[in-house]
Amino acid sequence: MRSDVTACNFCLQACRLFIGSKGNKTENLAMIVMLIVLSCFSALANVFYINFQTYVLRLDLIFNSVSFTFIGLEIIFGILSIVRFAK
Repeated sequence: MRSDVTACNFCLQACRLFIGSKGNKTENLAMIVMLIVLSCFSALANVFYINFQTYVLRLDLIFNSVSFTFIGLEIIFGILSIVRFAK
């Protein structure tokens, strides 16, 4: 099951970063909203890795904390850019 979640998370991350980059360059509101939605799913994948994994290393906790930080910043900046692009 862990390899399935890892593969889905890898595809999710690639799509999320592509959509975020494209949405930011074109100032497209729909893509920025999609970025925020995909970021929430990405955060859920991190929750899986922290809470539902059988054995969690300290390094896993550090990597997931860094990932949560960047996802949080991405959501905040996404909301700010939606407000800016809507004007």
